[in-house]
Amino acid sequence: MVFRTETPLGLTTAAALWVAAAVGAAVGVKMYSIASFTTFLVVVILYILLKLEFRLYKKNRSHKDQENE
Repeated sequence: MVFRTETPLGLTTAAALWVAAAVGAAVGVKMYSIASFTTFLVVVILYILLKLEFRLYKKNRSHKDQENE
């Protein structure tokens, strides 16, 4: 995780790496259903966060463009 000004960068990447390790551990102890469900849940959550991030970035970008005019 990197901080530039007040915004943390790479937070979702760090969290996804921890989840990948947990899923790997679940597979290692033969908890396939938990690993599959967690993988599905994480993919859905990361997709939603990606869409939300683009929406917020676009909204913030248009707000900054209006300030510069």
